[in-house]
Amino acid sequence: MDKNKKKECFVFKAFDQYLGIRPRYIYRVVDEIKITPVPLVSECYLGLIYYRGELFDVLQAGRLMGKVELSAENGRIILLKWGGKKIGLIPEKIVGLTWISGEGEGEEKYGTDECPLRFIEPDDIWDMVNGFSDGFDKI
Repeated sequence: MDKNKKKECFVFKAFDQYLGIRPRYIYRVVDEIKITPVPLVSECYLGLIYYRGELFDVLQAGRLMGKVELSAENGRIILLKWGGKKIGLIPEKIVGLTWISGEGEGEEKYGTDECPLRFIEPDDIWDMVNGFSDGFDKI
């Protein structure tokens, strides 16, 4: 792919990093949804939400990536769906849909300030969650 071509990307901030994900994985961005807590899980796992007939596991994106102190601009949740899997992420900040130059792999620059942007795939998030031998209690 030509490096000068623009590519659509959904950008959010977690753990003081700007992360980009392909828009095809974004099911919805929702707010004001009650999260049902689940006992005996890690702090990054906030619980479950029921949205339009489907259950989503809800994760605090910053805590998932190792940040202890968190700030969130609001209660928005990014709902991701892919390959039969569903996750809700609460980021520190949602930038939204933007166009970036490049391949959409690894680290890119975006915006007028040329902020570093790291691309992630939903399976990367899933692997972070499932990469621990005892599940969520090790995150």
